[in-house]
This record gives sequence, structure tokens and C-alpha cells, in this order.
Amino acid sequence: MTCTSAKDIWDKQCAQFERSSTQQLNLLMEAFFQAQHDCKEDISMHVAKLQKLFLNLNDELAQHSENTLSEHMLIGRILSTLGKEYDNFKVLWDTIPTSTQTMNFLIEKLCAFELQAGTLASADTTAFTGHKNDKRKLNSMKVNSSKSMKRGADCTKRNFLATSRNNLINGLRSVLKSSSMQGTEAVNQLQRRMLMCCQCM
Repeated sequence: MTCTSAKDIWDKQCAQFERSSTQQLNLLMEAFFQAQHDCKEDISMHVAKLQKLFLNLNDELAQHSENTLSEHMLIGRILSTLGKEYDNFKVLWDTIPTSTQTMNFLIEKLCAFELQAGTLASADTTAFTGHKNDKRKLNSMKVNSSKSMKRGADCTKRNFLATSRNNLINGLRSVLKSSSMQGTEAVNQLQRRMLMCCQCM
């Protein structure tokens, strides 16, 4: 040992303790003033974390005979850690009388705001999903309608062609069976009927 007396030992222990205590104070100050809100963490847990840092920091300040931080400092620190989604809340909070701006009131309003924001986000997601589904259904109906119209047009065309073919065949038969038409007259009649059927097609 390098200490030659009880006083040396005591002084060394005090210096070591004071250095550790100062380091602890610095770490607490850094953690408190650099804390940020994690989006995956709900607001009540975030506030509880800052409250714990605040209490530990004040304990260390008191041990160093320093002035402790006020509750308004904690409230301001909490508000400064919130993201842009809380900008409207901050504006409304500034309109509240200072005497009413307590820690419990802040926690109550933050939790209510978070719950309302979550409800609105869920409603927007549901509406967006429903809009996409409606759009898919509409597109599907358009495709099916187009296919049905095409099938109907094809059927109409086939029926028309079949009718024209049958008319042509029946006309040829009637000409061939006619005993009054002979030679050139029969050929001319056949040509006229074939021309009429071709024009109908």
C-alpha cells in the first residue's frame, strides 16, 4: 500500500468516491438531456423513463450540494423529446395556464392524445384498404363485362353467318328444284342469290 496512515487511506477513499460520484452525475445529466422518444415505445413508458432519470439526477445534485431541477424542467424536457406528430399537442399545451401544467396532467393528456392518434391511424388504414379492394372489384367487373360483351358479339356474328349460310343453301335448292328456269336464266338467278347473301355477310 502507498498509504502510510489512516488519514491517507481516508483521503484516498474520499477522492475516489468523489470522482465516481461526479462521473455518475455527468452520466445522468447526459442521459437526461440527450434522451429521445423511441417510436416503438408508448408515451407512458417514455415519460416513466425520463422521470426516473430526473429523480436520480436530482439525488446526485443534492449530494453535491447543487440546486435541484424543478418539475417544469422535467415537463419541458419531455415535450422537447416528442416528434413532429406531437406538434399540435405542444401548441395546445402552451395555451394551458402555467398553474395547471402539472406532471400528472401532462401524462393524462399525452396518453389521451396517443390513443386518439392511434385510433385515427387505424381508421385511415382501414379506409385505404377498403378503397383498394373496391378499386380491384371495379376493375374486375370491367374486365368481366368486356369479356361478356365480346362473347356476345362473337355469338351474334356466328348466328348471323349461320343464318346467311342457311339462306344461301335454301336459295340454291329452290333454284335447282324450279323446273321453269332453264340454262342461262337459272345461272343468273343463282348468281343474284349468292350476291345477296354475300352482301348480308
